[in-house]
Amino acid sequence: MNLKLFEEFKLEDIKNKTVQTAIEVIKSYGVKVVFKNPDYFAPGSIGTAAILSNTIKVSTDILKKASVEKIVSLLFHELGHFYCYDTLKYKEYHYGFYKKNITEKEIKSMVRTALKAELYVENWGKKEMKLYFPNMKYIMGYKRRGYIKRWIVNYLYDRFDDRIVELEAEKLGKMLDEMGI
Repeated sequence: MNLKLFEEFKLEDIKNKTVQTAIEVIKSYGVKVVFKNPDYFAPGSIGTAAILSNTIKVSTDILKKASVEKIVSLLFHELGHFYCYDTLKYKEYHYGFYKKNITEKEIKSMVRTALKAELYVENWGKKEMKLYFPNMKYIMGYKRRGYIKRWIVNYLYDRFDDRIVELEAEKLGKMLDEMGI
């Protein structure tokens, strides 16, 4: 099976001028934006910050299905991960993905930190987006009911020992239930 995991879009191929402007803003931070086939992403995911290659990878589906606000919000959310990486915010989470020999203790710390880190990135992205698009509503991705639990399972299970993640995800699940998420 030969899946095309990378689709190349030139800025002029993206019809919406606001999205084009957002991509140009992201580039001004020294970060590239590329679009990939939805099969590239974990289930339920539409974007990722590839820190080591200075690239935000976005599902081509988002260009077809999402509102302009959602696309721009996603770009600024992912940009927030670069900010955290550069400033050592939520270090266990933002650096943990790149360690080759991660310990059980580091995995547990990373999973415990995941939700806090993602919510921090959401708030950072919202503030940063307001600098460039003051009248646009920021769409929060991680505050959708049930999404965080699925994300923990799909995203973190792919990377680490299932038993460790499951144990921590169960604790996070209880916390999220209490928060009404």
